[in-house]
Amino acid sequence: MVISPLAKIYTHDAIGVFRAVAFDADGRACRLFERRWSGQNQALCLGETVSARIRSFAERQGGAFLELETGQEAFLALKARDGQTEGQALRVTCFAAHRSGKLARVKVAQANAGGEPFDAFAVWLASLPNGAHVPQIEDAEQVRFAFEEALRDTVTLPKGGQIHIEPTRAAVAIDVDSAGHSGKGSAGARALSLNKQAAEEAARQIALRNLGGAVIVDCISPINRGGAEQIKAHFQAVFQAVSMRTVRTASPLPFGLLQAAISWGETPLVDTYYDAAGKMTAEAHLLDWLAQGEREALSSPTVFLNLNLCAETYAAYLAVQEICDRRLQARLGGRLTITKISDEPEGIKRR
Repeated sequence: MVISPLAKIYTHDAIGVFRAVAFDADGRACRLFERRWSGQNQALCLGETVSARIRSFAERQGGAFLELETGQEAFLALKARDGQTEGQALRVTCFAAHRSGKLARVKVAQANAGGEPFDAFAVWLASLPNGAHVPQIEDAEQVRFAFEEALRDTVTLPKGGQIHIEPTRAAVAIDVDSAGHSGKGSAGARALSLNKQAAEEAARQIALRNLGGAVIVDCISPINRGGAEQIKAHFQAVFQAVSMRTVRTASPLPFGLLQAAISWGETPLVDTYYDAAGKMTAEAHLLDWLAQGEREALSSPTVFLNLNLCAETYAAYLAVQEICDRRLQARLGGRLTITKISDEPEGIKRR
């Protein structure tokens, strides 16, 4: 087994969002970073230290609910109150960002934490094995393609076959599909070859998408004991090559289910782009339109454009209008304007 190390970080500073993607030496995206509106009005980030107050204790959950200085909520695990009271002020650091249906989890900050301005990108780089030494290159298209891949439900494996990824409330379910796989040898050899590829790709995709918790990979049969250990080792090694989160992996015997437990870190990508019903959020929709408008404006430097938005997306624009308009002016010199005209379809038109 040859593990490909991280080799490049592609970045793109677009209107409203800064993105970065870490690629391995084989050209595969392994980790993503996204920071919208320079952090304005954004949820608590991994590694961020803020002031908070204890709102209420929750003995059954083993901790306390906090109100942060930003007005958001978070959960602090406590073995005992240790003299702490409701309303008490404290400084906390986020070690697991919020996700669907779950508050951000925090711990009491170290005495010297939070003295410098918070830099989410620096925290992300520190979470990459050897991240500080990986070269950074501006490339909008590489970044866009990587984010599009990370939002797909199905991923095709390099030598044929697919994995289907479905995050649920209880676990991340991954199904291995042999369709299109052209392995050689016995049924056991073909299954082992596919399962090892699938385990590697599953580990990469989980790290790429910021998924965590319980992970179940439904492998292809037949699997013997030696093959099971190889599948487990491939999953563990690939994940640890691209992420510093804690991972524990169990052999897929006897039921063909590779199981892993992975600590949470950044907010899962799916939760920043889709709501609980699976619909793209208005903010994500706005960023998508802004990206399209920016690409068209940059490809035609003398053209003036108007972006017409539906009511829901326009409301998302109004929430960040000041910073959005500043970025539009600085980047495009006023050549892209935003309106809400109810009797016209949503889209970009030349003025």
